[in-house]
Amino acid sequence: MAAGLELRLLRPHAHLFFAVGLRCGVAARVRASVAGPALLVVAGVALVLAAFKTDASLSGGPQTWHGLIHGLAFLTLVASLLLSLLFLWWRLRRDPLWRGYGLYTLITAVLYLALLFLSASQWAFYLFLALVLVWIEVMAVRLRSIASARQPPHVS
Repeated sequence: MAAGLELRLLRPHAHLFFAVGLRCGVAARVRASVAGPALLVVAGVALVLAAFKTDASLSGGPQTWHGLIHGLAFLTLVASLLLSLLFLWWRLRRDPLWRGYGLYTLITAVLYLALLFLSASQWAFYLFLALVLVWIEVMAVRLRSIASARQPPHVS
């Protein structure tokens, strides 16, 4: 998949707003609970940096600076997204408005790891991307429904 298409699918700027929304939309019990949304912001920035063109061959020879940025951004994206899933699972599991979404986030993290290690094959990489996109969509829809329920009705 071309880097430009991946970026259009994942919409890095929307990813950043999504992280801020989760920060505000999930009850925080402890100070460390900000880590999940903060790591989503890091993942969003890494996703933007992953737009740098990758090198044709990663196995040998010198790398270009933009290939190096792409590679480091990918590693940052993978690590920060996995850690954010784990921190968000910890935060969601006790919030009554998000009942069941904590377990869903934990299952997503476990599948994330499994598909990450299998992602050398093309189909596993596409499943990996689909898993992340579906998790973001499910969480965003839930966040929107919670925000809509909190708004007072419009009086005409």
